[in-house]
Amino acid sequence: MQCSQCLLGPGKSQISPLYLPDVSLDDSKVFLDTRDTVKQKLKNRPETTLSYAALSYAWGTAQQPHATTKTNLAAHLQGILISALPRTIRDAITLGRNLGLDFLWVDSGRTTQYPEPRDWGFIAVSYSRRQMTFESDKLPAVSSIAELFSAWTGEPYLAGLWPGALGQLLCWFPFGNGRDSETIRPAKWRAPSWSFFSVNGPIGFLSLDGTKTISERQNLGWGYRGWEITPVSPDALFGEVADAKLHLRGRLISVSVGAKMGGDFHFALDVDLGEDETALEASEIEWRISFDAMEPTPAAGETHTASCYGKVSVTEQLWWFVMWSAQESTNQTRPEDPGYEYRERFWGIAVARLPDGNYHRVGCIIVVEKTGKSLGARLQSLPLQDFTLV
Repeated sequence: MQCSQCLLGPGKSQISPLYLPDVSLDDSKVFLDTRDTVKQKLKNRPETTLSYAALSYAWGTAQQPHATTKTNLAAHLQGILISALPRTIRDAITLGRNLGLDFLWVDSGRTTQYPEPRDWGFIAVSYSRRQMTFESDKLPAVSSIAELFSAWTGEPYLAGLWPGALGQLLCWFPFGNGRDSETIRPAKWRAPSWSFFSVNGPIGFLSLDGTKTISERQNLGWGYRGWEITPVSPDALFGEVADAKLHLRGRLISVSVGAKMGGDFHFALDVDLGEDETALEASEIEWRISFDAMEPTPAAGETHTASCYGKVSVTEQLWWFVMWSAQESTNQTRPEDPGYEYRERFWGIAVARLPDGNYHRVGCIIVVEKTGKSLGARLQSLPLQDFTLV
């Protein structure tokens, strides 16, 4: 595993495990590295990436004597004697050094705190790159980790998502461009369309944190009203899923997708803002729609996305569930800087409607307004509605 792989995709790491015992510095000690130290190491080695291994060890409710806690954190930052660690961890350190790894992440040695949603996202991104011998094993393979997260956080498990991070985890996206998209649907239904477990292949997540040129994301008034998760077995609540629904409230904006442009799946986006508004013109916005999976052999003259509920023509009516917005600087300045100029960027997911009135996810949509168009105010003037994602 490479430390540059993260929620935002290759080469755009904004997270790292909280503390990683370094296995490359000292024969007698290992060290806890903070996120800033990891960033410095990456800066010093621009031509490569940092590697690590993860060891799941001694799970249980009892406090491990070698674990990092608030009381011993300062001492552990000065180094931890390898001789004081259990044999299993000592052997893992030796193996890691022999393999040339930079870090070892030992779960029982982490600071005692609740995991953050992005920790789960980090696991999901890494896991999405793994191949399963049997496609149906995708959910059961992480069921033990999911059960631990649920115990730590007290949150219910939603077929790969968590209520406390629903907005970020719903905004997953497939890696790949156009016909080279690497995600495909499994042969049989495995997970609801809104879960990244509904596809095979590498995925990433929208980061809600701000950057130098993009402000923190703002919720555009959406929320969840509840959920229904039916496991295949009542004795395996974190395993295979038989059915799942998310009950949401938000703005569903009708969109029509036009002809393909060039070799990848960029589309003309005609956004209907209601009876009192004219549709958005191409001169007003920049846009991108990325479908979660495409039919591998589309019929001549047709392009279809492979949904969880059969193929969907990309030219039929879709809806944009708009969720987040942020200000994006157009002149490399910050809001507090003189001469700050910006435009708004909007994120959401593309959904199609089923005959029973429910909706299913088929992709994600990013829209960037042209300066001065006040698209955010226009979107927020639209009414909220209740709907269900399956």
